[in-house]
Amino acid sequence: MDNRRPVSCPENESLASYLWNKRQEMAEADGISDRLDMTLHKAYRNICESKSHIRTIKDLSQTKGVGKWTLRLFKGFFPNESEGEQALGVAGKGQTGEGSGKPGQFSSPRDWYSGWSCMKTLIAKGLVVKSSNPAKYMLTEEGKEAAVECLVRSGLAVSTELLTTVEECTSITGMRSQAELHVAHAALVTEEINSSSVDDYSTCKSLESGEVEGQENCLAMPPYGFGQKFEDVYDVILILDDREQFAKSSHGSRSKKVVDSIRSQFKIQVEVRRLPIGDGIWLARHRNLNKEYVLDFIVERKNVDDLRMSVRDHRYKDQKLRLLRCGLHKLIYLVEGDPNSSDAAESIKTACFTTEILEGFDVQRTTGLSDTVKRYGFLTQSINQYYKTHFSKSKDGNNKVCPSYDEFVKKCQDLEKISVSDVFALQLMQVPQVTEEVALAVLELYPTLLSLARAYSLLEGDTRAQEEMLKNQSKSIGGGASRNIFKLVWGS
Repeated sequence: MDNRRPVSCPENESLASYLWNKRQEMAEADGISDRLDMTLHKAYRNICESKSHIRTIKDLSQTKGVGKWTLRLFKGFFPNESEGEQALGVAGKGQTGEGSGKPGQFSSPRDWYSGWSCMKTLIAKGLVVKSSNPAKYMLTEEGKEAAVECLVRSGLAVSTELLTTVEECTSITGMRSQAELHVAHAALVTEEINSSSVDDYSTCKSLESGEVEGQENCLAMPPYGFGQKFEDVYDVILILDDREQFAKSSHGSRSKKVVDSIRSQFKIQVEVRRLPIGDGIWLARHRNLNKEYVLDFIVERKNVDDLRMSVRDHRYKDQKLRLLRCGLHKLIYLVEGDPNSSDAAESIKTACFTTEILEGFDVQRTTGLSDTVKRYGFLTQSINQYYKTHFSKSKDGNNKVCPSYDEFVKKCQDLEKISVSDVFALQLMQVPQVTEEVALAVLELYPTLLSLARAYSLLEGDTRAQEEMLKNQSKSIGGGASRNIFKLVWGS
């Protein structure tokens, strides 16, 4: 949008000028990405070329090249705007939510709603396209626009850095497909990503029904015999780390009260012991044999102040890397408190966004301690129900067995031993656009800095090939991360 254009319909002059000025304000404030600039340019050009008077937001929505995100920029421009929004079906707060399921029950897919649940709707609306077998999904241009709109409305996308993050994670196939679906799902059903309130506990979405687009979940199961029922063989035990702090001046008596509260409210077994990783796990304890198996779920709990401090000193990246390597499948990141109350609200929101979208954690939020207590209870009930439902079913192609508690502890203790690869991973995670998942993907290819440098040396003289080397070798590594890592290792 370097130059103004003539307007075909004089009545649209003010509308075109309004969009032109908006674009200028955005560019001067934080800069503007090429993709976003192209979106605005297309909308501006078509408004200028329109021969009809655009009187309402509904008229504007029918103009070619003007999508939902662009419409949001015109908030306040048109009279009777609320009527226009209703006519367009713009989502209000009453339309939001993650499903209406009851805690501990998920016999119906509606009880545990996720991005996968709305796949047909996403495809029908032209936000997602499906290809190949096994299925891969990509956001369309309209889908990316809807995702950006969602972020802008939520207050998360206040800088081009975060918009670039969306573009990066939506431009990669394969391993990124689920991240794309989370973005598209958020754009469809979430009104405010940064809301600190939780309407009900059906948002314990870690436990979807056993099928994802026709494929069964591959969660590990404790050992079982033919015809056995889970509830006849095992008890589910919530294990909380004995270092869990439930108050700023937490003492043993306060922690004991919290544990007693979970037990009494939900009639579940809770124990406290020193965990090698995480703040909570769930065990399946055999009723007759002296055996304990670690179920495929782990939770890391952070109150807003803790998260703020760990983001600043980069501890949270190291913690997430260890969680990703612990061997458990369902990683829950529980954020307690309102991010907006912190002086580092944007950093906290960005950390939550990248943790869920890019690393694949299930980020859940609670309003405070009492809310967290209830969340632990509902999660325990739901995990118990999940294993009752899926235990001893035929597991074609899935022979994953839950590790014993001793095996789990040993594996986590081995993670504590600092190796050259661990140091390299921490170095990589300081690079822009390099997430924990990307760092692990690089380590699979090149376990040390020296091995990566040698690979770059073989391509010396072809800078473009060096910049794209990692991207071409792993679907988990995006173009931006690939270029930035090259600059770290080989740049002048």
